[in-house]
Amino acid sequence: MATYAGTELPGIPPLHQIDVITRENDLLLVTSNWPESFTIENRSSKNISGFQLSIMAAEDEGGPMRYVRWGFMPQDGKLQTDFLEPKEKITVLIEEEIVDTFVKNGKSLIYVQQAHVWADNDFTTLYSFGKTLKQDPKNPKQYVVIREERHSTTLLLTSSTLLSL
Repeated sequence: MATYAGTELPGIPPLHQIDVITRENDLLLVTSNWPESFTIENRSSKNISGFQLSIMAAEDEGGPMRYVRWGFMPQDGKLQTDFLEPKEKITVLIEEEIVDTFVKNGKSLIYVQQAHVWADNDFTTLYSFGKTLKQDPKNPKQYVVIREERHSTTLLLTSSTLLSL
């Protein structure tokens, strides 16, 4: 039986493992401190102006999936003034609602990966799931892949954490 925030959740198995997927072209290095936070390190030479991490349960078609974000995204219509600079590390807290969602879902494995990253307030370039994309000049809501990993199926699973909630 899982316990979260001092409350027993009958019939719900505890989460056992969190895997952070890191791709060769990812700009960030993410370390899981589940269920409290993620440590994010900028491993690129760019100033990161915003990012979004996706969190999803393994083998769970259709959900749940949640996002943790930092900085500004294109839809915010603002420019970031406080960048995540090269080699800089920050801690991003995980909201209780996100943890509750996965605890109640009862899956034993959760994946975390970089969904979207923007650098240098350049919203015409998007780094997403190991790919580099450019905004389509004819349709600014669309992005076109301009660079993929050499081996796009190669994933590095890091920061596995055993949990007993």
